[in-house]
Amino acid sequence: YIFPMNLIRFSAYYKEQKNIHNLTSISCDNLLLSITENIYKLSICQFMAEFLYVTFQYPNPDSRLFEFLKQWILQLEKLPEPFVANWHLYGLIKLTSFYGFEPEKNLSSKHRFFNISKGSYVETKTEETLDKETSTLLHTFLTGTIQDILELKINRTLRQTLLNAIIRFYSIHTSSTISLNSLEVLNECYSFE
Repeated sequence: YIFPMNLIRFSAYYKEQKNIHNLTSISCDNLLLSITENIYKLSICQFMAEFLYVTFQYPNPDSRLFEFLKQWILQLEKLPEPFVANWHLYGLIKLTSFYGFEPEKNLSSKHRFFNISKGSYVETKTEETLDKETSTLLHTFLTGTIQDILELKINRTLRQTLLNAIIRFYSIHTSSTISLNSLEVLNECYSFE
């Protein structure tokens, strides 16, 4: 009934001086059966839940963020397994706008390398830039439609390279070290491709 990123409705007694609160009722509006039955989808949800927990320190409710995450989860539920592999990358990249540091979409024949610190494409490859292939792939995620992203065929190595780059991008722009236990599980799930 309760698993990472599940959409639940609950009532609780909140006591300001306590860390543990009394849960009075819980219900689930959407049964997410395919997520609970699919190790790939469940590992993506576990990863995203941990990522949000570690990185998102927003004290106020944000209905736009909630709606985005809700739709992201409901779409994951409906996706056939062959299209699941890139869904966490799509989610992470789209989340940057809620964090306030969305990458620029200025890829061109002149600006071919994505600079992680600057958050934009630059002319010269340095230690702070992604290689040309990963930079181009990132741009596809930034500008492509959901259908484009779902149909992308990315090998395991390139997917992990992009994922590590996105995590590094978040680390730089949130000024924090992001260490995720679920990353190993996620990578292991896709190690047999």
